[in-house]
Amino acid sequence: MRKRKQQEGFRQTTSKVCAAIFNILKERVHNVVFLDLYAGEGTVGLEALRKGAKEAIFVENNPQRCEAIRKKAEKYRFLSRSKIYCMDVYRFILKTKKINMKFDIVFLDPPYQSDEAMKVLHLFDERILKGDSLVIVEHFFKIPLPEKIGVLRLSKKYTYGDTILSLYILNL
Repeated sequence: MRKRKQQEGFRQTTSKVCAAIFNILKERVHNVVFLDLYAGEGTVGLEALRKGAKEAIFVENNPQRCEAIRKKAEKYRFLSRSKIYCMDVYRFILKTKKINMKFDIVFLDPPYQSDEAMKVLHLFDERILKGDSLVIVEHFFKIPLPEKIGVLRLSKKYTYGDTILSLYILNL
């Protein structure tokens, strides 16, 4: 099992958690637009492409990590189905709301022991999520997330060691 890579607040999703995400999603990832927020090196979004996502959008504010995503997408021949935004997550979400860019599945992996997830989840609404969209938040077990936040409702939680995957759906 691969260990978490931690440097300057960066923690890569473990292979166990990544596998769990796609076991949860099963066939649902096929032909979707997958949004990978706080993408790091793009592990989860690239796996979504490998599992059949139509397109993956990566949002990461670190230029070196953005370049790492680009190189991996090119190496695995996913570059044509990838969009990489090297920018702040908040700015990206506000920008996409203005143009009604919608996502089927959103994966959110904010800095691990922070309250970033709470701040970002408040920004989601039907302008960027489809009626059957799924939002998956990877977070530290000591950072609880609410049952309802904005237009989202907690559907299910999965625990893997000190990591929780919280799945949200639209509550309209």
